[in-house]
Amino acid sequence: MSINCTLSHPIALETPYNMICHKEITGLLFTTLIAVNLLGSAQSSGACDMPKETKIVIVGAGASGIAAASSLLKRGVSDFVILEANDRIGGRIYTKNFGENVVDLGAQWVHGESGNVVFDLASKHDLLSSDAFLFNSTKFEFATVNGEIIPVEESSAAMRIHRNNMAKIKPEDYKEVTGSYEDYLIRKYYEAFDENPFMNRTRVADYLAWIEKMENSIQCSDAWFDVSAKAMEEYWDCESDPTLNWKDRGYKTFLDLLMQNIPNGEERLPVMERIEFGKVVATINYSSGENVTVTTRDRCEYFTRHVIFTGSLGVLKEKHSTMFVPPLSQKKQRTIEGLNIGTTNKVFFEFPHRWWPEDKASFNFIWPEKVKEEFLQTYGQSSEWLCDVFTFYTVTYQPNLLCAWITGKNARHIETLSDVDVYDGLYLLLNKSFGEHYNIVKPTRMLRSKWYTDEHFRGSYTFHSMVFEQMNVKLRELAEPIMSGNKPIILFAGESTHDHHYSTVHGAVETGFREADRLINFERTCDRLDQLTIDNFDQALRIEIDASARRMERTRVVIVGAGIAGLAAAKTLEDAGFTDYLLLEAQDVVGGRIHSVPWGNGWIDCGAQFLHGDKSRLAQYCFNSDLLSNIQGTDGDGIFLRDDGTIMNESLVRKVDDLYVGGPEHLLFKYGYSSLTNLLVDNLNERKVRLATPVETIHWRDSVDSPNDSPIIVKTFEETQILTDAVIVTCSLGYLKENHRKMFQPLLPSRLSIAIEDLGFGTINKIFLDFGEPWWQKGVNGFQLLWRRDADHQSLPEWTKDLTGFDVLPTHPATLIVWVGGRGACIVDDLSEETIAQDCRNLLTRYLRCRNIPP
Repeated sequence: MSINCTLSHPIALETPYNMICHKEITGLLFTTLIAVNLLGSAQSSGACDMPKETKIVIVGAGASGIAAASSLLKRGVSDFVILEANDRIGGRIYTKNFGENVVDLGAQWVHGESGNVVFDLASKHDLLSSDAFLFNSTKFEFATVNGEIIPVEESSAAMRIHRNNMAKIKPEDYKEVTGSYEDYLIRKYYEAFDENPFMNRTRVADYLAWIEKMENSIQCSDAWFDVSAKAMEEYWDCESDPTLNWKDRGYKTFLDLLMQNIPNGEERLPVMERIEFGKVVATINYSSGENVTVTTRDRCEYFTRHVIFTGSLGVLKEKHSTMFVPPLSQKKQRTIEGLNIGTTNKVFFEFPHRWWPEDKASFNFIWPEKVKEEFLQTYGQSSEWLCDVFTFYTVTYQPNLLCAWITGKNARHIETLSDVDVYDGLYLLLNKSFGEHYNIVKPTRMLRSKWYTDEHFRGSYTFHSMVFEQMNVKLRELAEPIMSGNKPIILFAGESTHDHHYSTVHGAVETGFREADRLINFERTCDRLDQLTIDNFDQALRIEIDASARRMERTRVVIVGAGIAGLAAAKTLEDAGFTDYLLLEAQDVVGGRIHSVPWGNGWIDCGAQFLHGDKSRLAQYCFNSDLLSNIQGTDGDGIFLRDDGTIMNESLVRKVDDLYVGGPEHLLFKYGYSSLTNLLVDNLNERKVRLATPVETIHWRDSVDSPNDSPIIVKTFEETQILTDAVIVTCSLGYLKENHRKMFQPLLPSRLSIAIEDLGFGTINKIFLDFGEPWWQKGVNGFQLLWRRDADHQSLPEWTKDLTGFDVLPTHPATLIVWVGGRGACIVDDLSEETIAQDCRNLLTRYLRCRNIPP
């Protein structure tokens, strides 16, 4: 096909699509790829006459969709279809033939080794190499657009400050930071620079502007000040080399690893056979509450039990309100609103030969204010986008290529420009900056990405913005599946749903595995309901199942007890992005031995009362949540009395009481200790917490015969059975002592049984005496009783001998709190309140030698 057109450039301009056409340009024939939306050789089912039924629909064949599909197939689940809007797999992994081999228009580097699933798969086959050379600042060439080359000694020193600062920052350092990423990094930069200034501060600002653009390309933000510094604590780096490349094969190689095309094609998983290309999902209707109907733009319908949605955050932002029927929950909508996805684009130039030295890693641009003004006056505001092109990197394994990077609003803007405009602008920038020092030849070909204007992406990858911080939303809220009872009907995967590895391929892959696991575990439960018999379990796990009377559920983890330990366990799981659990509490309130009740105009704590010390993680959580009172609590304080009325020397008492936890011993809560447990439970998924659900038995075994088995069934007194992989038991030692032999079937191993039975577990009770008005002198914190061994205590009630004293309650100055332990604590359980009050009054009268203590 021949097209007549006028171009002044001896160049083939390429955009990432599939149709080749020929253009005659000044008598020369060049090959170019033009932007047409053809499916080419990719398979598409076209319009559908009849609805299709399948167990699972995966929306998107990017890294997370392919990971989910591969995981399902490896575990014997094949009844699914993948709907892919494009004519290729990979999503934001996009490897194109260009130059001498390939380039990556999207994901390019494997970021780190430790804990990186991509590295784990690739390293076995020697597929990776390092691009560390590209980030050696001594190999950077810096210039201004008027041709001033910056001495490498100056530029590398400027870069070194930032690199050293980043190396020193630990994730926990971000926790206390207020404000944006920009505020934090600029402050750190100037602090380091001022220790050894080597250039004027105006030049520092020029370098910081370049560093900002470079950091924006990493974060995928429009500006530094958009990025939340505090949220950076949530991002987890994988240790070791963060710039591993795929040699001359490109990131698409990883997709072959997932589908087991490497190392042996004979073991290939049939993922491609389950992909329908050109399928743009229009609606996902889950209004029936049981099954889901997925409708595509070409009016195909798919009836399914489950949907794994792996589309980008950009697609969700643009289409969630029309795509999901009924609309997503308000929590999910707020999360989508609060999260941000930015745009980073690349433009590749191919030259007829390399005109730069081999030891140059990149060509970079700084823009002093005056130089920028002169440039825009000369070339106009329409060229302002060039000011955001911060570098041309060399390309490993491609000796004749340079790659320009641009991010933010101008990355989106250049997608609207013609290839000719982009080519002209970038060549102008390169030539004006470096042309006096290098013999720069014109590129012969250009290839560029367009991640924002592509309706199937609407951006490159996710970052945590200041809006995200201000709205206090969490990635895990996007990752939570939509449930119908205990059945996950719509599941969410993709890099934007990963708590700690968002913006990465390895994060996307982990979420695909996560949702495949979720479905497989659910389906195993359903299969077990149909097939479970006595023979499914060994003799130790044999149980009677009455399907008509009992309900069977499935979850990965059961937490028994919603006291502070159980709530902390649940919080830790959710903070790590793990939501497949249930928290079962026997009482109708959470807290366990934390129990605050209203008293007068405030609260008293019938159980735990003090936070001991201010150095623990719990203390920091309470401080950060503003739970603690400014009033300092006391325990065992005040006047120390013998039963003959003698008052002991206070300094002697202090000397004996000189050992304590470090920091304040008796921190009080503003609204009772229960404010802590209430806060914890309020921040949990309410569907995961079940009150008034006592556990009857835990049937367990220490091994399983196949991956389809789970080792534990938890049975409640409500006739519910819960199949699970793990149980966290947090009930008290007292409860275990009384119930462990009937609670666990079979019995626990002898070492655990002996530990439960041999450990001590005592009782302390509190008694609160409200006198209306204090009858003691101002400043008295309490009355502590010193019992003499040789004294005659026969006339006293037995329980009072285990009473330590009377403390003035700091939050209620007319109330005395009595602490009683040992046998006495058990005795008072059976006494009336009137008897206890009278016994206390008599005891105070004896020790204080005071007859006018009010009743």
